[in-house]
Amino acid sequence: MLDYDTRNLGYRRLKLNVDTEGYSREERNEFKRNINNIIVDTFIKPSDSDYLIARFCGLNSLRRAFFWPALQTIEKLLKANLLFHGVPVKDNKKYGHKIVNMANKLKDFDSVLSNLKLTPHKSHIELKSSNLWKSENPIDFLKEIEDWGDPNNRYNLFGIEFEPSSIFMLDQIVFALRSNIVKAKLLPKLEDKTESIRYYLYEQNFRYAPASYKHQSMYNAICGGGSVPTIMPILNSA
Repeated sequence: MLDYDTRNLGYRRLKLNVDTEGYSREERNEFKRNINNIIVDTFIKPSDSDYLIARFCGLNSLRRAFFWPALQTIEKLLKANLLFHGVPVKDNKKYGHKIVNMANKLKDFDSVLSNLKLTPHKSHIELKSSNLWKSENPIDFLKEIEDWGDPNNRYNLFGIEFEPSSIFMLDQIVFALRSNIVKAKLLPKLEDKTESIRYYLYEQNFRYAPASYKHQSMYNAICGGGSVPTIMPILNSA
């Protein structure tokens, strides 16, 4: 069985946007299995690595660095979901890194984001009572990730605003989009290799951490919020 087996989700519901007339049912199903494997190898597996990097940054106070791998994680998962519905994603002008556009397009075919509300886990509820939990609307969160993860922000062109809830909202988005296609564990070949990888995958991650995982106190695990100012005033005055 593949590490990222999709058969338990019913690959037969994958939409083919090619003419399969004249092919047997088994041949059409084989096409779908192969397309599933391509989607997994091209988008799901790389998104797992990006997700690990994003959580590493978030848990180590690398606030600005968090947003690029977070954007890459969500972008790949959205493209995988769109492809699963037979929607081409190669139009860079329309999609590219534009995860809000992709999310709105996905709503035409799937309710995975429409039904999602980014509410805090009971262990994180104090963030909401302290006004440190952002909007529960997934599109609002995606807009922030798209803006602050923009490639042009590598040089801090726009600045960023990071809150601990950014990590936990990313966890919810990833779980919703990823589990819509596969049920596999995160990074199945790596997650049990070292304690550090387990820590960055699972700490305060109540969507993916096994029941046996011992979480730290939220306040020991996460960095505080903060912002990084934009360099635009400096560029404009030069």
